[in-house]
Amino acid sequence: EAMLAGPLEIAVGGPSGPARDELASVARAATSPGAVSVVGEPDAAEVPLLEGRTTRTSPVAAFVCRGFVCEAPISDPFALSAAVRAHRRP
Repeated sequence: EAMLAGPLEIAVGGPSGPARDELASVARAATSPGAVSVVGEPDAAEVPLLEGRTTRTSPVAAFVCRGFVCEAPISDPFALSAAVRAHRRP
C-alpha cells in the first residue's frame, strides 16, 4: 500500500496528557502497512512531521497525511479512527 500511494503519516501534536495519549493510542493501533506515526509537542525541531502542526481550536490534534497532503486537524479519537480507516486500501 505505501509503495503505491505513499506512506500514511499520522502526526499527533500537543502537550503531554490524557487527550494526546488517547489520540496517540488510536494512531498507533489503526495504522496501515508502511504507515508512520509520531507523537510530540507541536513544532518539535527533532520531528519534521510535527512542524507547523498546531491549531487554534484545540491544544491537541492529529493530522492524517499522505503524499504531502494533510487532512484538517482531528481532535476526536473516533474521528481519527474513521479517517485512518478511510485511507486503507481494500
